[in-house]
Amino acid sequence: ATHPNNLVRVIRALEVYELTGHKISEFRGAHGFASTPYLILKIGLIKERRELYGDIEARVDKMMGDGLVDETKALLESGCGADSRPMRALGYKEITGYLGGRYSLEEAVELLKMNTRRYAKRQITWFKKEAGIRWFHPGQKNGIIDCVRGFLN
Repeated sequence: ATHPNNLVRVIRALEVYELTGHKISEFRGAHGFASTPYLILKIGLIKERRELYGDIEARVDKMMGDGLVDETKALLESGCGADSRPMRALGYKEITGYLGGRYSLEEAVELLKMNTRRYAKRQITWFKKEAGIRWFHPGQKNGIIDCVRGFLN
């Protein structure tokens, strides 16, 4: 079932119904999208929170150095509305706020770092609920290789 507050999925379900006369759930059932006839190996990479947050800070600093402000300006000038879906993505929304005078560039960068950390935390929470993931730290390359070899044999 689609939650009524999930606007994107509600719109998609309405589009499918309008075009086909069938509920989107009927297509899922008919095509067996939920079934997985294959053996699956799920490997997740996890870093210590401090290391992850350091990487996020460095990545945001690199994005800024690579011209995120100019890129955002160009997108806005080309007709992308500040409220459009792409412009609400991490990075663009914070810089759009700066360009719109809602906060300083320093505040926008700190907000971007904070929002990215929060997003990473939500991703970790989401994937930790996923059954069957074999978790490794990025430096455990031999463990990952052994896991894959064991799965393939």
